[in-house]
Amino acid sequence: MDETIEGYMALCICILCNVPPDVAFRCYETGRANVTWTHEDMQKITALRQNGTKWQDIADEFCVDKGKLMKIYSYYKKKGMA
Repeated sequence: MDETIEGYMALCICILCNVPPDVAFRCYETGRANVTWTHEDMQKITALRQNGTKWQDIADEFCVDKGKLMKIYSYYKKKGMA
């Protein structure tokens, strides 16, 4: 596909999901927001929760379902990675 179209699609994802460009391109290329969750992702989620951010707002930022995000976060927390 034309790189220009890919850029516009990623821009749309940035705007609609309120995510940074790297997440938007990852989401566009894979059809999923995060293929692998990094330690930095978990730290960011932890920091947002400590600041009182709602789960739905965090899920929107990562372009995932709220229930899926909570499940993934609890998994990483049990493993001591969050």
